[in-house]
Amino acid sequence: MLDVLMNSNTPVEIGELVATVAAQEKEADVANEETVERVSVTLLHVHLPMMAELGVIEVVSDPNRA
Repeated sequence: MLDVLMNSNTPVEIGELVATVAAQEKEADVANEETVERVSVTLLHVHLPMMAELGVIEVVSDPNRA
């Protein structure tokens, strides 16, 4: 996950991050739906909030998204 964030010059969309991390976990180009869902929940509820609290990342919500 850190490699994706560190190698990007622009903000990374959550969906893109989830898909990339899930694929890396499965060592595949694309992960299955179950892996994507598990990674999504873990990132959104554990890893990203912890990293934001430590100041490692900044989470910016898009007011144009519902």
